[in-house]
Amino acid sequence: MIRLAALLCALALLAPSLAQANFKIITTDQLKARLDKGEPLLLIDALPGPRHQMGHIPGSINIPFGLFDQMKDKLPEDKARGLVFYCLGPKCTLSKRAAKAALELGYTNVYVYNEGIPGWSKKGYKLQTDLELKKVKINTIKRSELLKNIEQYYVVDVMYASDFNKGHIKGSVNINLDELESKIPTLPKDKTIVVVDHANKLSKIAVWLLHHRGVTNVKMLEGGKLAMIKAGERLKKN
Repeated sequence: MIRLAALLCALALLAPSLAQANFKIITTDQLKARLDKGEPLLLIDALPGPRHQMGHIPGSINIPFGLFDQMKDKLPEDKARGLVFYCLGPKCTLSKRAAKAALELGYTNVYVYNEGIPGWSKKGYKLQTDLELKKVKINTIKRSELLKNIEQYYVVDVMYASDFNKGHIKGSVNINLDELESKIPTLPKDKTIVVVDHANKLSKIAVWLLHHRGVTNVKMLEGGKLAMIKAGERLKKN
């Protein structure tokens, strides 16, 4: 029971309260129907740039939630324009957090497409891909092995700083997924790199990206930080 309580507390910290946000939810069928009618909805992918390039809804623009403040000038001047934010489905909070940020800027017609990319694909609708996807073997490392010999590894947390600060592995370095490619020259060549995030959605993309940029001494933490929380491990907070 203690571990369960700790897990729920940790998840609450990682997913900020969105209960008071006034965005509207739009389903796949509703979104497709409105797009087919030619309604001027602006689709916004709230995922990190590399994930957007790997597959997004055609016609959408990319404003990663972690870079929202830097990229908010991509939003339309018309505050009544319909904005539809999406990411990787109901468990992904980036779209909701971005929608909340848009509401705070004064936009009045804000939607969250909660089914996101999985819901779009499930209906058989195509995604637009800007990167050639090649298979990469993803090697993993168990939590116990990493913690036992952590000084032998270079642990990179690819979450945004706001989430990193709420819980990370002691000694890990924060390089969010949008910055990872530009930071490759700073990665050590004499250590195995271990990529982590909350539940491995971003880590898989990070490993793929590193492999395709010539960095192959890389592993992914099995189960992500969520597995550590479930095991009762304490994450460091800033």
